[in-house]
Amino acid sequence: MPYDFPSSPTNGQTYTAGNKNYTYNGSAWELTSQVLNSDNISEGTSNLYLNEARFRDLANTIGLANVNNTTFTGNIVMTNNTNFLSEALFSSNVLFTSNAVISGTLLTVGNSISEGTSTFDSNANFYSNTTFNSNVINTGNLSVFGQLNLFSNTLVPGLINFTQTSDKIGTFINNPAINFVNADFRRGSLILDNPSSNVTVQISNVPTVDNNIYNFAVIKLDGNNATLESTVNVNGTVYDVRWLKDSSPHLTVSTFVVYTYAILRTKGIFFVIGQQSDYLI
Repeated sequence: MPYDFPSSPTNGQTYTAGNKNYTYNGSAWELTSQVLNSDNISEGTSNLYLNEARFRDLANTIGLANVNNTTFTGNIVMTNNTNFLSEALFSSNVLFTSNAVISGTLLTVGNSISEGTSTFDSNANFYSNTTFNSNVINTGNLSVFGQLNLFSNTLVPGLINFTQTSDKIGTFINNPAINFVNADFRRGSLILDNPSSNVTVQISNVPTVDNNIYNFAVIKLDGNNATLESTVNVNGTVYDVRWLKDSSPHLTVSTFVVYTYAILRTKGIFFVIGQQSDYLI
């Protein structure tokens, strides 16, 4: 059906026809957005889309895809903002290179990679490897049955269901001869092997969001002639540590010592709580 576009349009003028939105670029009308559903995508019926290339081309062209109940059986690449207004099932790999908002249940059977902000308003189930390279906001249940890689901030007010978890050891320092060591909070905990003198830990890149507690651990192997100093450096500022029972780090006959720090951020200030645990080997 031909559209009755306005005559003598001005540059930037918009026009809506059915489910399509157009913008005049000074010489022609361009399709800028469109609502996608089973009524206006020719590939597939009953919300089953088998043609990866056709859907990808549509999604790449229209800019913002609003998709109702949908099943994708081929690899899908989304390079523009995508809103799933209801259930979305991906039976193969999916790549979001921009923002994704999923208001219904999400199920991915293949690998998932999200480069933009991902917002899940309902349950999200990932059955293979999942990588989020930007922020994740989840208000429903999040279940990950494969490897989950998070490279940015993640906010999950609801339940997280993991089948396996582990904490990464970020830095291993052997025989440190200096009285301070550097640790990057983003890389995980620190291992010191046989320090020869007391050590001040300098932790960088600790988040500065208020009303949060950030946990960090230092594991000391051997080195019974040295311990940690009673202070810690957080993001370039030295803080006194509130040690358990007001007891500063002390030498023991143990060969395996764990120092745990709970770094509280509130009202723009850090408060550090520490505990030393001694283990005989």
